[in-house]
Formats: sequence, structure tokens, C-alpha cells
Amino acid sequence: MKIYNTIETLTGKTAIALGFFDGLHLAHQEVIKAVVDAKSRGLIPTVMTFSISKSAPPNKLNIKTILTDEQKFIEFEKLGVCQVVNPNYSELHGIEPDYYFEEFLVKRLNVAEISCGFDYTFGKMASGNIALLRELCEKHNIRLTVLPELEKDGFTISSTKIRECIIEGDIPTANDLLGYEYYTFGEVQHGKRIGNTIGFPTINQALTTSQVIPKYGVYKTTTYIDGQAYKSVTSVGVKPTIAGVRLPLVETYIIGYKGDAYGKFAKVCYSEMLREEKKFLSIEELKQAIADDVKSVEA
Repeated sequence: MKIYNTIETLTGKTAIALGFFDGLHLAHQEVIKAVVDAKSRGLIPTVMTFSISKSAPPNKLNIKTILTDEQKFIEFEKLGVCQVVNPNYSELHGIEPDYYFEEFLVKRLNVAEISCGFDYTFGKMASGNIALLRELCEKHNIRLTVLPELEKDGFTISSTKIRECIIEGDIPTANDLLGYEYYTFGEVQHGKRIGNTIGFPTINQALTTSQVIPKYGVYKTTTYIDGQAYKSVTSVGVKPTIAGVRLPLVETYIIGYKGDAYGKFAKVCYSEMLREEKKFLSIEELKQAIADDVKSVEA
């Protein structure tokens, strides 16, 4: 899959999915599938999205993302996307909707078909809406697919709802709306090796400041490392039993893993919360709690 971090001039007719796609949940996946299906019509499945690392539109200010850009790219490729155009929002800021459509989508990205969600907006101050998009598509003879609002098990499928679930520790509902297990992904970093001293060595992964952080606690997880899947127990939080002030960290005890994980990349998939984070009276009490957590996951 090709990734463009600026708006390039593409060759070959494209079918483009438009959106931010935070979380790439079930509704987003339907938007993506519409352009992937266009491959059978000789079009190149493409996603036009944007990064908010430097600036963000008004409706994305101060949000915590479900997936990092890197994770989104991984999920796009799984769905069959061939190329992603991912400029920073600062490159798009202030551009009038008509110009955005005709200069970027038509002239540079060579679009023949477009897919988006029912609430998609574009251009300066999000002033372009679905009605304008339909008008512009008709003018340029571009096929448009607009996906309606979707529900599952009584919940509207939205990134906002999924973020709420993750923050509350309701991982099963978040996973149900995502259509896959919520996961954190990143390089294994060196820690203070406290886990080694109590018989439960962990891998440490930092969370970025832009990511939504799960409710502090201990989770039943599956960790993928070295091409293998392992049952695991993951702690998200600030280790209140250990003295000192620290940033939130993901620590995972991988059951049965014997390798050296430092410097490798691990994918930690969450299935349910086992308990909330707690400050224990002693290291021995913490050790027993971890042992109980591991038993519950092994069962």
C-alpha cells in the first residue's frame, strides 16, 4: 500500500473514501468497502484522510484518537486499500469546498467514485456538506456513495461512543462497535525491571499524548509478538504501589513468552477489564494480585 503525506497528482482513476476514520469502526469499514469494491470496475481503492498532529479542524480539537496514524494505515491495508493520501490538516485548512473538490479530488487525485459517511464535511470551516458534495459529484459525473448512520445492539456506531467505552473500561462494547479488538501497538521499551524482581517480567509500551487512554486497571489481553499470539495480562496506569510520579504506561505480562522483546514491536489486543488500578499496601500484596490476574486469564 502506498502512503502519500502530501496531496500528490495520482495516475490511474481512483475510488476514494473520504473521512478522518478515527478508530476505523464498523461504519467506517462500510465506507472503505465501497471503494475497495470499485477495484472490480478498474479503479484504485484510495483513502483521502488527514493527520491532526500539527493542527485540527474545529470538530477534532482536543480529541484523543482511538488509533494512531500508523495503526490506521495497518487497518486500511487489511481492508484492501491500495493507497492513502494523508496530509496534515494544516495543508487543507482554509481551502474553500469547491476548490478542495475540483483541484484536489478531481484534478490531482483523479477521482471517479467517492464514498463517505452521512455526516461528512469538507473545506473551510467544514462548510462543505453532503448536499454540496452531491451537487459537485453530479457536475463532474462522479459516482457518490453516502453511508447512513449505523447502529449495533442499540448503540449508534461512532468514534465518540467508542472513546467513551474505552475510557470507562467497557472494552467488550468498544470491540463490538469497532468490529475488532481494540489494541495498542508500539515498540517495547526498557523499564525499571520491577516485574522481574517479583516473578512477572513485563514489556513496557508508552502511550502518545494524543491517544485515548483506557481506564486505569488490569486487562485480559492477547499479545502478538514475533509472529505469535500469547495470552497476556496488561496493566494500564501509573503504578501507584511503586513510589514516584510517572506518565501512564502499558505494561504487559506475556504468558509463556521467553524471548527478548526489547526493541521489537508488539500488538496488545484488549478483551475485558479484570479490575481497576489499585494501590497495594506492599509489593507482596501486588505480587499476589498479579498471580490471581494471571490465573484468571489462563483458565
